[in-house]
Amino acid sequence: MVYALGVLISFAILAAIFIGIQAAGQSAGWGTQNQNPYFQVALMAIVFVFALSLLGVFEITLPGMDAASKATSRGGYGGSFFGGIFAFLMAISCTGPFLGAALPFAMKLPPTLIMLFFLMIGLGFAFPFILIGMFPKALKIIPKPGDWMVLFKELMGFVLLYLVYTMLKTTLALTGGLYLVNVIFYLLIVGFAVWLYGKFVRFEYSRATQWFFSILALVLIVAASWYYLPIKEEHLAAEIAAPVGDEMVQSPHAPDGWYVFSPQLHSKLLAEGKSVFLDIGAEWCKNCKSNEKTVLFTEDIMQDFAGKEVVLLKGDFTRKDPVLLEWITAHDRLGVPFNALYIPNEDAIVFPELLSKGMVREALTKVPKTGV
Repeated sequence: MVYALGVLISFAILAAIFIGIQAAGQSAGWGTQNQNPYFQVALMAIVFVFALSLLGVFEITLPGMDAASKATSRGGYGGSFFGGIFAFLMAISCTGPFLGAALPFAMKLPPTLIMLFFLMIGLGFAFPFILIGMFPKALKIIPKPGDWMVLFKELMGFVLLYLVYTMLKTTLALTGGLYLVNVIFYLLIVGFAVWLYGKFVRFEYSRATQWFFSILALVLIVAASWYYLPIKEEHLAAEIAAPVGDEMVQSPHAPDGWYVFSPQLHSKLLAEGKSVFLDIGAEWCKNCKSNEKTVLFTEDIMQDFAGKEVVLLKGDFTRKDPVLLEWITAHDRLGVPFNALYIPNEDAIVFPELLSKGMVREALTKVPKTGV
């Protein structure tokens, strides 16, 4: 139940942010917090610390706690609460099935109903844990504790380290290689700090020793954050990109045959009688990457596009892009992944968030063979 509370409070805060942005007359997109490098690094550090904890580098205890049972009783509720917040942060990068279509509708509602809408999302997100809280006997379904739990915990630690790797790639896309070096060294210091914490903040040591190393670990993390994380102008040099008009420019984020999207190019192609498939994604969007690897960038689907002479356009929403956000919201969506097929003199075919090859092929049957 405490886990569910963490989830619900997180969604309530997100709803308040959307309501505030809406009241200010600004456009809001789902997952756009991932376009902020500081958010990426903060979340990355949290995931990294979770991974080290699962791998046994440290366990969270409070200085002066001389009994493991006390630590468990105090840490259990806090751990569950922050576990709910952590799950929320990891889940909101992309829009999912049904949610992508429902969000634009919700954003047109009064503030009270927007808050209710987000709380219902949070309730659904936490529903399995609420069920377990209401019916504790359901825990009997879970296998009994044993060595398998230690192995599973350590395996999950490596899964989280893989997530850290994907976040490093996103940070590189948002900033540049120089800042990425700073972030990697920052994570090294964070790892050393939590190792000190786990090594010396234990009930077998004196209270003074525990407090000393707790404060030392905190000072190391704060000092490293102050020194290594501020983003300087040279870190953002890679953010400057040449403007694209109606020229065909090969996309750097897709295989050959995909071109950088711009509204001008899109209009020009349709005016020439050509059909267009548009994929807008982001480096931080797991659903986008899944769609690309399993459907859009596969050899057989690329051949299907070529057979219908469909022009492929790619929009990169990794960084803030008002043009892409305006395009997405104009189609009654709030975030990525966004995929649509445009046929001259026809309404756009907007796809669900999760693609399949069957969906794409069915839509392509509506494209004239010559593309006109």
